[in-house]
Amino acid sequence: MPIGGIKCAVFDLDDTLWNTMQTLERAHQVMQAALQLRRPEVACGPEVVKEAMLQVMADQPARKHDYSFCRREALKKMTGDAALSEEVFQTWHAARNRPELFPGALEALGRLKQHVSIGTLTDGNGDPFVIPGLKALVDFHVSAAEAGAGKPDLRAFQLCEAKSGCTPGELVMVGDNPAKDVQGAKDAGWRAIWVRPPAVAISGSAFDVSQGAAQPAPADAEVDHVREVESILLRWAQSSL
Repeated sequence: MPIGGIKCAVFDLDDTLWNTMQTLERAHQVMQAALQLRRPEVACGPEVVKEAMLQVMADQPARKHDYSFCRREALKKMTGDAALSEEVFQTWHAARNRPELFPGALEALGRLKQHVSIGTLTDGNGDPFVIPGLKALVDFHVSAAEAGAGKPDLRAFQLCEAKSGCTPGELVMVGDNPAKDVQGAKDAGWRAIWVRPPAVAISGSAFDVSQGAAQPAPADAEVDHVREVESILLRWAQSSL
C-alpha cells in the first residue's frame, strides 16, 4: 500500500547503499591481477585508467555518460587487444558488482518494499540485478547508459517514471548527491530525500557545492542512513491526513 501518495522509492546506488571508493578499489585490484597475468606491461594504477577514460570521454563526448563504454574503450587502447580488454572488463565488472552494502541497507529496503515499489537510478555501472540480496528487492533499474544521459538530466528520471508506471508526484528519489539526486528529482517534479554522506552527517554542514556552482534545491527530508526513509514516508503520510 502506498505511503502518503508515494508509490515508488528510487534509490541511488553508489555512496547511498555502499561505499563507492572501497568497491572500486577492490574491483581495480581484481582487474590488476587479471592484467598482471596476461599483460603485465600494461598493469597500472587506477589513476592511469581514469586518465584513459577521461580521454575517451573527451574524444567521444556523446558517450561520456556511459562509464562501461568508456572503460572498455580505455582498456582496448591500453592493451591493443579487443578480446583481452573485454575479458578484463568483465572481470572488473563482476567485482564492481560485489559491493559490501552499508549495515542495515538491505533490511531497510525490505521493509520499505512492503509499502512501495523499489527502483534504482545510477550514473555508474552498478547493476542491482546481479548483486546478491539486492536483486530480490528491486523492481526496476535505470542507468545513465540506458537513459542516454546521467543525472540530473530529466531523461533519466522520465525513464524511471515509464518503468514504474508512476506520475512524478508518486515518486521519491533517495540519494547522496545534492546536485544530481536532489536537484534532478525536484526538477522532475518528484520529492527527494538526501542521504547525508558520513563526513557531512558528522559536521552537520549543509549541501557542499563547488564554489560558484548553483545551490541545489533543498531536499524534502535529510537522513543519515536509508533505514530512516520509511519513517520519513510515514511522517509525510500522517501530515497529509
